[in-house]
Amino acid sequence: MMTPNDYEALYQNAILTGNPRDIDYAARVAIAHESLYRAVQLETKIPWQVVACIHFRESNQDFTKHLHNGDPLSSRTTHVPEGRPTTGEPPFSWQDSAIDALSGIWKPLAWNLAGWLEFMERYNGIGYQKHGINTPYLWDFTSQYTAGLFVADGSFNPVKTESRPGCVALLKGMLARGTTLDFLS
Repeated sequence: MMTPNDYEALYQNAILTGNPRDIDYAARVAIAHESLYRAVQLETKIPWQVVACIHFRESNQDFTKHLHNGDPLSSRTTHVPEGRPTTGEPPFSWQDSAIDALSGIWKPLAWNLAGWLEFMERYNGIGYQKHGINTPYLWDFTSQYTAGLFVADGSFNPVKTESRPGCVALLKGMLARGTTLDFLS
């Protein structure tokens, strides 16, 4: 398992390598929806920037999809995790579904940079660590990821690559546009 120092060092040494337009576009969309992400932060105590990153990775910033996994809000989730939210009736609001996705799960002791990165990696799963590579969920479009991809749940391809910015690239894109990383104590 990676340590907080590992996450911090990887972040500090990460150089953006992906298409700058893709990173900037995702950053602009995230910042434009800050108020929606902050509403989820109020309920979950998870920083809005983390919510924005997960939203990008799980549902491509689509507010008609579950934050859990990108399934449509018109019904409960059918992919892992299946059957969410467990309460209420569809169609679900994006905010209610996001709060459900982020409630009752592991949270770091501190919402510092390492805590953010570990939380996002655990949200997606730590399977990449078992293959000795940095997860594209965090590191794609940076110098910290080159290849290896789970092409389906439990199916790893060591030469396949991801094609979307990871959370770190998105965070760095948001920073470039003036967003701060508001670490919570």
